[in-house]
Amino acid sequence: MIRKTYILLLMLLIGFSTCFILQADANPLDDHGDTYKVATDIFLNSSETGQIDSAEDVDYFRLEIPEPGGLTVYTTGVLDTIGSIEDDTGVAFIEGDQGGEGNNFRIVCAAKPETYYIRVRGNQGATGPYTLHTSFTEAPVASDAETSVDTPGIADDHGNLYKVATELFFDIPQTGQIDSAGDVDYFRLEIPEPGGLTVYTTGVLDTIGSIEDDTGVAFIEGDQGGEGNNFRIVCAAKPETYYIRVRGYEDATGDYTLHASFVPGEQQFAGELEGIVADPENNTRATATNIPLGSSRDGAISPAGDIDYWRVQISYTAWLYITTLGSTDTEGRLEDSSGRTLATDDDSGVFSNFRISHRVTEGTYYIRVAGFQATTGNYRLQVVGDLVGNTPATATPLSLGSSQRRTLNYSSGTTIGGNTEVIGDIDYFRVQVPTAGELTVETTESTDTEGRLEDDRGNTLATDDDGGAGSNFKIVHNVTAGTYYIRVIGYYNSRTKLYSVGHYTISANLGADAPANPDDHGNTPATATSLSLNSPLTGRIDPSDDIDYFRVQVPTAGELTVETTGSTDTEGRLEDDRGNTLATDDDGGAGSNFRIVHDVSPGTYYIRVTSWRSSRTGNYSLEARMAGADDHGNTPATATSLSLNSPLTGRIDPSDDIDYFRVQVPTAGELTVETTGSTDTEGRLEDDRGNTLATDDDGGAGSNFRIVHDVSPGTYYIRVTSWRSSRTGNYTLQASMDSADINVDVNGDGVVSIEDLIIAVTHYGLRNVTFEQGDVNGDNVVNRADFLAILDVLDAGSEAAAAPSVHPAGQILTAARLQRWIAQVKELNNTDANFQKGLAVLEQLLAELIEAASIPTTTAVLPNYPNPFNPETWIPYQLAKAADVTVTIYDIHGHVVRSLDVGYQRAGLYHSRSRAMHWDGRNVQGESVASGVYFYTLTAGDFTATRKLLIAK
Repeated sequence: MIRKTYILLLMLLIGFSTCFILQADANPLDDHGDTYKVATDIFLNSSETGQIDSAEDVDYFRLEIPEPGGLTVYTTGVLDTIGSIEDDTGVAFIEGDQGGEGNNFRIVCAAKPETYYIRVRGNQGATGPYTLHTSFTEAPVASDAETSVDTPGIADDHGNLYKVATELFFDIPQTGQIDSAGDVDYFRLEIPEPGGLTVYTTGVLDTIGSIEDDTGVAFIEGDQGGEGNNFRIVCAAKPETYYIRVRGYEDATGDYTLHASFVPGEQQFAGELEGIVADPENNTRATATNIPLGSSRDGAISPAGDIDYWRVQISYTAWLYITTLGSTDTEGRLEDSSGRTLATDDDSGVFSNFRISHRVTEGTYYIRVAGFQATTGNYRLQVVGDLVGNTPATATPLSLGSSQRRTLNYSSGTTIGGNTEVIGDIDYFRVQVPTAGELTVETTESTDTEGRLEDDRGNTLATDDDGGAGSNFKIVHNVTAGTYYIRVIGYYNSRTKLYSVGHYTISANLGADAPANPDDHGNTPATATSLSLNSPLTGRIDPSDDIDYFRVQVPTAGELTVETTGSTDTEGRLEDDRGNTLATDDDGGAGSNFRIVHDVSPGTYYIRVTSWRSSRTGNYSLEARMAGADDHGNTPATATSLSLNSPLTGRIDPSDDIDYFRVQVPTAGELTVETTGSTDTEGRLEDDRGNTLATDDDGGAGSNFRIVHDVSPGTYYIRVTSWRSSRTGNYTLQASMDSADINVDVNGDGVVSIEDLIIAVTHYGLRNVTFEQGDVNGDNVVNRADFLAILDVLDAGSEAAAAPSVHPAGQILTAARLQRWIAQVKELNNTDANFQKGLAVLEQLLAELIEAASIPTTTAVLPNYPNPFNPETWIPYQLAKAADVTVTIYDIHGHVVRSLDVGYQRAGLYHSRSRAMHWDGRNVQGESVASGVYFYTLTAGDFTATRKLLIAK
């Protein structure tokens, strides 16, 4: 242990330069880059926290200016800061020392449309945390680094009182931003006649909305009801002026979009505003509203006697749990696809809500919700599928000496009359004990569980909360032969009023000498567990001298990486199939995990996992992977085909990787080739004889290249590399012709119409096709680029009538454009088989575009908020692909403070408080940690990144 302590102290002295792996920087734990090449993106009218770690530390931020205007850049906090604005050569054209509050700098200057870099440093070697802010106005101002402005805060986009409310119009969305805790935005809306009013927000910000009169009295307030955490209010309205107030839930900040729509009609006017959710007219099975498994939706019983039907699709055999939440007295009924009633309930849920549990198989099921007698009102319907039963009667069998991995799926609650009632997932297991002895039941993994042991008459024999490892329970009890039941539930947090959810592993053993945890993996190569490449497996070191062996099959020669993740201090060894040791490691991975990288030939290899000096027990995750297969060829001969206006993604990995693409140009014109993304790329355009026509480094957005070159018809090649072969990362490449004309009159009737589009989509995906089949760009395949060419002419309207056969290429195929034309295609009501096939292809393409729009192109961990914080914070992140996600908190000495495991997450954005990782500021023992600097490392698949956070009490 002395060796460990010495190493950690040495790591502290050298700035942790060997402890964590981040993007290239002088200090891997530096929160922001020290040069403009590794600058952190900051956006207009936003803020970013930072820390000057040492006297030499500087932080760089990159800011895109979209149009001429007035730029204000300033810091807040106690640190004495100096700031400057530079170009991408490092030349500072303006610098500020003070001008802000206290010793903070403040720069006000005129800005033009380009990329600026903001450099922040401490005055005379000062160190500490700060917050950087930017604001922008369209009206230019005189450049003056010391301009005195009365209010150094960010300009509020919408007024905080109804007197300065922003005008809002029907069916015209209005964007907004909640800049800080307590910020509210007011909008003014004129109602012309009696009718039905709908007001709602979209976006990732958790919003609360209300409708007020001009005295500030709120008629109605809504928290959710919309998509995600957005509010949605539906009410009757009369002719007058209404004011809509938008704020963040529990001090949440961020962007949102506000929408308002109106349906005129005297019959919808009830005289006063009514806080009800609009009835979606799902009164029958045929009109049932879809509700995804594992989600909740808002509904309303109105008027009296109203019935709501919901449809849920089940893809596996499981226990289905259905409940309503809220103050409305509801009755529920579960039906199968034939209309047969499977289960009914009235008041088994919280308060007067119904709750149904029923075992179902794959298929479609319907949920009927009604009010008790003549009851009306709002409710929330929750539908959860669970593999484990919630009662002893539905318990899952658990064999002695074995373990099962399960998940606590849900935790939800409602507050009525000041009383909060919460329901959480309960899992029951049934274990058969053949003889008398000492029964041990326990859970492992990071989910905080509570356990209860019951006999077959329902009597409680023993309970436990944290008697096991970490926050797991462990029950040891003397039993006789018979049947016993184990009840597992998440720990109830009285502050959040929610139960813990997540993965856990449960095991049961009989006998005084039974191991605390059955050995999950063999102790020798002969009993090794098979490990597949790129498919992590979990393991546990228990007891402390436990040895786990794994066997991995390597199909081709290359670089093999083997590493563990988690809070357990592991050591690893790589062996060949003759028992020879090829490599060993202790702390080469994140935290105290090992990481081995070794060149191997095809064959069988073994991985030996132990704890450091056989002194600890605990869980870990092991993964083995080969250096990723090259996604695009390294030569023109192996180039990937790239269609005009159809972007392709790529990855530079390793850092000296070369990617070649081949693009076919049908007509003479100006060819534009460019990359987008965070990877610093260099590009080269070549002709089909290998001659270099043009090169570029940073001509595009950020550090991306952009090449514009006049070309003739023919084949061209694009060479993509990283800047100076020094980085790895993802990028997106696109080629477009800005002035080329393409004939898109597919059927040759002299008019570009929907019929031309239908011909193209009926041949979607076919190769070696003709122009008459829809290949308008001549690349021998009908794809999105051909659709786009035709849609551009259709969208041109009157211009298309004058020149119906040509297409000025260069636009992007978006979901909005495609959705508009799908609606017009449907209006034709053509029943021809080919027509319907083309329509189906368009709708499938629309679904792909909508899904792709919501998935980020890169995986990233974002700054936690609030920061500094006390006592809790949220850690937002985004996933470009699905992965198991964990966050590990470290103190300044590199010790693990807490490991947060959310399990497997789908690709998407996890920014809001309801989706981001939450840390309550406590360590693994449940104790509040001390004030100071901490670090958090997010691991998602093969992605790992570290950021800094600060607790200030």
